[in-house]
Amino acid sequence: MTLALDHLVWGTPDLDHGCATIENLFGIAPSPGGSHPGIGTCNALLGLGPNLYLEIMAPDNPASGSIGARLAELKAPGLVTWVLRTSDLSRVELHVEEMHDQVTSLGPIPSQRVTPQGHRLEWTLLFLTLHNHNGLLPFFIDWQQTEHPSVSTPQGGRLMELEIGSPHSAHLNALLTRVDAPHSAVRKPLDELTAHFQTKAGHVSLQSTRQSLSVMNM
Repeated sequence: MTLALDHLVWGTPDLDHGCATIENLFGIAPSPGGSHPGIGTCNALLGLGPNLYLEIMAPDNPASGSIGARLAELKAPGLVTWVLRTSDLSRVELHVEEMHDQVTSLGPIPSQRVTPQGHRLEWTLLFLTLHNHNGLLPFFIDWQQTEHPSVSTPQGGRLMELEIGSPHSAHLNALLTRVDAPHSAVRKPLDELTAHFQTKAGHVSLQSTRQSLSVMNM
């Protein structure tokens, strides 16, 4: 099974303000994405090279208890999680089933959004649930026949490094290894997700907050 980093999710309680913040940091405006029906979120995108992008995600008429509702409660923006791309979600499910005493899966879930230009994008998601690592554990995406969004997204720079830190790094790495994730965690006093980029504006770093990582507590 081949897994690759697909995108990073940066959460903000307000999309316009979040996009302005990212534009100020990267020197280029993210491209409006669209709304996610049923999840209560909307997004904008900034390319990070071939088949990789930054998703700026914000609430959009969220229902109580939804991901969008948790985004609306953020006191400050921050990295929410990271996402791995695969063409075989069933293989990921199989690995997760083997870890039934530590984690379980939610999905596959067919998803879609319509771009401002009227193009419909469709994909399938698989989430890991019933664990204590929040956004430090990724979720998984299969774009199927949809063109990868990075192809039509303004390019803001390149991801240089993704740092995953946790006081429970040994357990986290055991889970990451079981699903063949291409990244691992290091031991740190607190849960942290940090991404370093090289942009036209210079070096840029985005970090999680304790609250932003809990957005993906499913």
